[in-house]
Amino acid sequence: MAGAVALAAVLAGCSEEPDPVSAPQGSLIDPAAAASVIADLAVELGEPGPAEVARWPDYFETNVEAIGVSDVGIRFLVDDAELSATLAPGQWAGVVDLSWRFADADRAPAQGEVSMIFSGRGDDLRIVGVGGGGRVAPLWLQTPVEVARGKHALAVVAGADAKTRAATYVHQADLGLRAVREVLRPATQGVVIEAPADVAQLERTLGTDPGSYRGIAAVTTPVDGSTAPGAPTHIFLNPAQFGSLAPRGAQVVITHEVTHVATGAATAVAVPLWLTEGFADYVALRGSDVPVTRAAAQIIAQVRKNGAPTTLPSDAEFAARTAKLGASYEAAWMVCTVLADRGGESALLQFHQRVMAGASVGPTLRKVFGISEAELVALWGERLLELAG
Repeated sequence: MAGAVALAAVLAGCSEEPDPVSAPQGSLIDPAAAASVIADLAVELGEPGPAEVARWPDYFETNVEAIGVSDVGIRFLVDDAELSATLAPGQWAGVVDLSWRFADADRAPAQGEVSMIFSGRGDDLRIVGVGGGGRVAPLWLQTPVEVARGKHALAVVAGADAKTRAATYVHQADLGLRAVREVLRPATQGVVIEAPADVAQLERTLGTDPGSYRGIAAVTTPVDGSTAPGAPTHIFLNPAQFGSLAPRGAQVVITHEVTHVATGAATAVAVPLWLTEGFADYVALRGSDVPVTRAAAQIIAQVRKNGAPTTLPSDAEFAARTAKLGASYEAAWMVCTVLADRGGESALLQFHQRVMAGASVGPTLRKVFGISEAELVALWGERLLELAG
């Protein structure tokens, strides 16, 4: 609104210039210039090459070429006064509609609203940053990245030692895909791993509140924040947490996340998290030589203290900030292990696929395993008590 007031004053012939120090932030906003810059950027990202005038960071085009970003569509929508109020003097925020696809990995484009930070006005307007305002911010638009490709995987990595880490991640992803394909014959898509420089950049990339992923090593989620079936889904790493893992633990995490990618768990509707998370851990730990008492140490400790659980793990127990999150994952893994022991791996896979396709848990348990949900809880509780004894 302040921009409109300033424009009205000019049209009325007002000759007094506003004080640049006390002028409201809104007086900096220049939607027409922003729309022009974004239109030029759309052309440039479609055919990356040296720009005559650097009106955005050079790494935009470098990243597009290195990753193979295609199907880019971008247009300016509106300014964001709330986000602008948080920025440095001389900067303001606008919202753009963005679509993009990683050509070698994504089957369909992602699409979402993205915040862009501008500085200047008119012909001097520049894009100086991307992200904020609770909107997703593609990593390739935030910072220079290193890219590595494996047999069926792509890694896009920012921060320290990015080149070395990217090579490690694609190797781990290829191993994870091999493990997944032993259970899911075949797993039908490749894998993209994105690793921001730190957890703050991870949360900026995903458009989440600070602290949302501080204790999480990795998350598999649609890149545009949607839940639409077919939305491009990538694995995002929290480098602090993931980097603290021993090699075997890191591989388990990657295989777990690859399972989510292969099964479409990130966009599944009305599927209990104990099944999606438990099944992913079942695949990741399948054939592991780690003793069960070690792999399920946290849930076993809880059972020793409180007795066997009387219900299957609720979705709330898998919230990222939950204090006993590790025990929840172990509990879910043990549920799937009990099912596999009862009916075989093929029965577990059949049960998982039917529920993922929309079938209800109770009737599907009865049909595939011949037990009720209450009987499953009892069998699972007995197994936990045995391990706790």
